[in-house]
Amino acid sequence: FSGVSAAQGLVVVSGGTSLLSLRRYARDGRVTAEFATADLGRGQPDVLLSADGRHAFVSTHDDGPFFSLSVLALGADPLAIERIASLPLVTYGFTPGGARPASFPIEMAIAGAELLIASAAGLQVIDVSDPARPRPRATFAPRALPVNVDVRDGLAAVVGSDPDPALTLVDLADPSAPKLLRSIRLPEGSFATG
Repeated sequence: FSGVSAAQGLVVVSGGTSLLSLRRYARDGRVTAEFATADLGRGQPDVLLSADGRHAFVSTHDDGPFFSLSVLALGADPLAIERIASLPLVTYGFTPGGARPASFPIEMAIAGAELLIASAAGLQVIDVSDPARPRPRATFAPRALPVNVDVRDGLAAVVGSDPDPALTLVDLADPSAPKLLRSIRLPEGSFATG
């Protein structure tokens, strides 16, 4: 279980239970050796880079069932990684209805200053306008336990796994008050974490 994210010529691999690594990539697809690494604890299931490539948001396994959001500042010259914030998440790492082997569905998407986190706690909206001080804004409970999210133009698409696989569309015009637009049950036999 590991995540990858790229922006502005940088690529970060969350590393799972190994070190998180930072590399550069070129237009022709070449990827450099590691420039910097970080050990954030027991594991890092997922990572998301900000559009400007200056920050990384990492789901971090702290201990036992406890997870947090780590915010990293990425230095450009020289390439470096610095943890600048940590926000405890009210969630856990395994989701019912998930895939085998184990899935760690703490997935993120970003739109402007709003970071969305899909996890067992629901769809969480976090204000990251100041990345060093992430602030929870809202938590929304979709029809099915969230395992992934994407967002565009104020519309979040949330995939859930339990009790039945479903796609939920959420209006984020007011990020402090997400609104359900539609929930669509996915076809029988769908694996929401697949």
